[in-house]
Amino acid sequence: MNITLDSKVTAKLSVQADGEEFTVGDPVSGTFIRVPYEAVHIIHLLDGVKTLNEISEQLRNEQMDADVLDFVETLHELELIYSIDGKVFLIPPDEKPVSKSLSAAASVIFHPISQVCYVLFFLLSIGMIAGIPELRPVYKDFWAAEATGLSLLLLFFISWPLTILHELGHYLAALRLGIPVKFNLSLRFYWLVVEADMTGLWSVSKQKRYLPYAAGMAVDSFLLFLSLAGQMAAAGFALKLLKMITLLLVMRFAWQLLIFLRTDIYFLIMNKLNMPSLHGYAKEIMTGYMRKKDRGESLKEELSVKEMSYVKSFASCYLIGGIIAAGLLFLYSLPGLYVLLKQTMVQLSVYSLNSWLFWDGIITLAILSVNAVIWSIGAASKYKGSKTGTLPISSNEAT
Repeated sequence: MNITLDSKVTAKLSVQADGEEFTVGDPVSGTFIRVPYEAVHIIHLLDGVKTLNEISEQLRNEQMDADVLDFVETLHELELIYSIDGKVFLIPPDEKPVSKSLSAAASVIFHPISQVCYVLFFLLSIGMIAGIPELRPVYKDFWAAEATGLSLLLLFFISWPLTILHELGHYLAALRLGIPVKFNLSLRFYWLVVEADMTGLWSVSKQKRYLPYAAGMAVDSFLLFLSLAGQMAAAGFALKLLKMITLLLVMRFAWQLLIFLRTDIYFLIMNKLNMPSLHGYAKEIMTGYMRKKDRGESLKEELSVKEMSYVKSFASCYLIGGIIAAGLLFLYSLPGLYVLLKQTMVQLSVYSLNSWLFWDGIITLAILSVNAVIWSIGAASKYKGSKTGTLPISSNEAT
């Protein structure tokens, strides 16, 4: 649709101050952009009553130099214009009413008092692990059963519920703010992850974004405390299961420290630094370096000196993290998988329905196959996302 200076345009966008700029966008479509104050002023004037020519005249009277028509055309290309001359372009989908029980649960689980408790649970867990040697997780805790296949089966049916509870934390914390959350499988390097897409958080203030980003770790802190406390009263197989849960949760917290993989901690840092495209800029620098193109010079025109230092620091983390990830893949993951497959083939060679080794090999092969299928789904989702492209500013995906 052609837009002229005689057009009457309506923009119904959320506006949030972020540092010296503003984040504006549509929470429904999940499209957000960073703009200066002048652009926000224009958005407020796009009420569907004034023509673009009248808005331009008002800006000139206010001694504000801005190309209103060009800006509106850009918003329209990004699908951020509600209507033009009465023709509506942004029609929100039919929203299903939020369950009252879910809303009540979210209010209780993330009540300010509950938030303090999660911090205490985390600190108590650290104290228990540091002070009680028997509670410290070790690698052998992965094997809760003597048979490899049964241990892998237990690992599968324990790790996924833990992941679901982690993502449920993100979902409920975002629900308190009325922010929709979309989940999907993806990859970070070669690791399979579940992403909670909370792009709509750009429609709320910076301070309110912290809790949804940290909510998954809050749930993990509570679960870790329960598993450690349970070990002190458990014995036998129950103790082995709790040790496995403890190890998985401790590894989950260790994973969060790998900020180059855009973990929950990365998004907390990104929000604190007020740099939604931190990862994207760092990746551009790395890509430019590998292609022998100095992207850093052009970025200096877009970013302040302080922001550029943040990007370079994160690019260093990205490089070091990539080297470590490659080392883990080729020195541990692939050799370990090879040994496991070799052992499984030996077990299957028994080919006796009366042999527990044969059935243990069947279980191992089944678990590996299911994991391979799930990993392939995540890889396909990652590939599809890279082909689709990125939003004007990075989307929020907590893992």
